Amino acid sequence: MSDQSLEVWKSWKQAQQKYDYFVIGLAASLFAYLGANYMPEAISISQNSFELLALTSLFLSVASGLIRLENDLSLQATKIEQLNAQKVLNTLNTAASYSGQIMNVDAGKEMTKEELAKKQKILREFVSKSDNGLKIVSTRIVWQFRVRNYSLFFGFLFLVISKLIGLIVVSQAV
Repeated sequence: MSDQSLEVWKSWKQAQQKYDYFVIGLAASLFAYLGANYMPEAISISQNSFELLALTSLFLSVASGLIRLENDLSLQATKIEQLNAQKVLNTLNTAASYSGQIMNVDAGKEMTKEELAKKQKILREFVSKSDNGLKIVSTRIVWQFRVRNYSLFFGFLFLVISKLIGLIVVSQAV
């Protein structure tokens, strides 16, 4: 990855994280606002029931958003480990193509061809397994993103409906 591509990626990642924190903060503050004034009543088609639905949706939005952030950080850490392992594997592959002695720079001693092959195998397996794991985590992150956004939308919707029901009840009482 070129330096320019890396800078663009860093900028994009920072913007994405700021947006995630903003959305989670918005949902959490709405949840706190509604929860502070919520008084449980019997479930019916009433303002209170729609506030309960809004609270539930907002809680789901906050929870899925936090889990998404945690998984995203885990994904980044695994990707860094994978890239480092791939870099070492490329170096070992290059070293294996040369004839003669192979020095293990980390240990400061000579490596046999068997040790080199064993290390290559371990690194190949790690890169392959981490690639599969990254795909799984990426899929989860996308689903958590959707759950967070849809539940935030429905939280707003239920909140608006609850206020409309309250307005209708008040206007009918007058």
